[in-house]
Amino acid sequence: MVTHIAKLLITTLSLVGFTGITALLCLPASAADNASVNTTILVNTACGMTATTNAAHSAVLTNGSEKTGIGTTTIAVTCNDAAGFAVYAVGYANTTLGNNNLVGTHSNIPTGTGTASSNWGMKLTSVNSERPITIESDYSDYGIVPNEFTMVAHRDAATDPNGAASSITTTYRAYVSPTQAADVYHGVVRYVLVHPSTVSPVFSFDDAFLAAGKEKVTANDGNKYYAMQDMTTDICSRILAFDDEAKLVDTRDGKTYFVTKARDGKCWMTQNLNLDITIPSYAEDNDPSTTYIALNSNNTDLNIYEEAGLYSATSGYSYENDVIKWTPSMATYKNDATHENGEATGSITSGNDYNKPRSWSLTVNNKDVYQKGTTFTSAGCNYFTDANCVGANKTFNTEPFAENGMHGHLGNYYNWTAAIATNDSSSLTENTHTNTAMNPNNSICPKGWRLTRSASDASYNDFAYLRVQYSNSNSNTYMLYSPLWFVRAGRVFSGSLNNSGDIGYYWSSTVYDANLAYDLDISSSGFGPSSTNYRFVGFSVRCMAR
Repeated sequence: MVTHIAKLLITTLSLVGFTGITALLCLPASAADNASVNTTILVNTACGMTATTNAAHSAVLTNGSEKTGIGTTTIAVTCNDAAGFAVYAVGYANTTLGNNNLVGTHSNIPTGTGTASSNWGMKLTSVNSERPITIESDYSDYGIVPNEFTMVAHRDAATDPNGAASSITTTYRAYVSPTQAADVYHGVVRYVLVHPSTVSPVFSFDDAFLAAGKEKVTANDGNKYYAMQDMTTDICSRILAFDDEAKLVDTRDGKTYFVTKARDGKCWMTQNLNLDITIPSYAEDNDPSTTYIALNSNNTDLNIYEEAGLYSATSGYSYENDVIKWTPSMATYKNDATHENGEATGSITSGNDYNKPRSWSLTVNNKDVYQKGTTFTSAGCNYFTDANCVGANKTFNTEPFAENGMHGHLGNYYNWTAAIATNDSSSLTENTHTNTAMNPNNSICPKGWRLTRSASDASYNDFAYLRVQYSNSNSNTYMLYSPLWFVRAGRVFSGSLNNSGDIGYYWSSTVYDANLAYDLDISSSGFGPSSTNYRFVGFSVRCMAR
């Protein structure tokens, strides 16, 4: 008798913890017949989820056999939301949402129960007796792996809402029929924490904005989109379809941007920021045709006004009627247009200012420039004047390429001071790589969005953690192409545009020292999520939702 061996590998669990922001206001009683003194204490909701694998999710089965208890993982949930929370699960084999098979080289094993044919399933158990999580009935014993996000466990509202951890364990079973082909079969289950427990998850940006009661606004192209400024933590957390893409409008200038719900659980821009910084004196006195874009906390990521207790620079700021306003001291330099700062037209000003807010908009014959998604040049292009660089079949063109469209738009270049939205960053000299809570808390991003953080702990380094969710190898495929579309736009350095088409540079908000800040350097072969560069250099900006 010949026995065929089928190896079953049920791989690691993918976890994303979603958090929201709510407030608990505690008002003490005031003495009678006296002046009342109110004290307000804000306690933010803090929820998260971690996983510890206690036994490997793998087993070797012979044909016609069944095995239960394949591995155990403890999922610990810490959540102080008085409205409760829920845990959702979905099959995620081959990084495909809803794929609930064990995937082999030549065939698959579907999810299911019983022994009529090959199948596999999952089971959850509540661990904490003092703070139990209710397991949904379909998963208190082995049930099917869901092909869409399905609630598998929850804690009801007002059930001991302190932040201490509650835990569940996950384990799996499989049956292999007598005729199942020998192979190694892989399956993935993704678990997601959603709170409060009454929230109904949705799958798309449109659904999430609609559920939040937001309305679409008109963009420059005449179409209506939801506003980037209406993005909230709750809206992003409700979107359960990873890599879902939408187009939103920046209400500051009417320009649109593609965004996606990435596999790190965050919402990211998948285009480079293209906001022109303007100065009111020029727009009002020198060129009435120039539109002045007022930047304030209603439309821009301006969160603090005074520096007391916070590590930020607020030069050029004013505060009135609960609105923070930033009046930039320098406008965006445009190489093909009369320049508001009075500098020469037709070349890139050197502008090696560490602490002044410089930015650049570089065009060809007053037309925006786009990068082709699959073409790059290791030599880089300078000024876009090289005939080998610009054209329909070249690295760049003045029309979007079919393969990546608007994702390839180069956007503007900002030095670090402009990126953090201040007229003077000279006070920021202390390295914050090991304590990103001390990073500048304002940025040029739209309201509700922020600059990325570079951290010594990879799990808190936004660029590094994002890449891990898409690739465990050295490949940058998912970063440079769909669905993230990072662009190799090069940099503005000492009066030159260089490395365009070869390297992309993206600012973080993390300080290195008085002269340097942390950034992402990315090319077809290199990835540096904690690179450092001079703060006067012009880099691209990608914002992520707060």
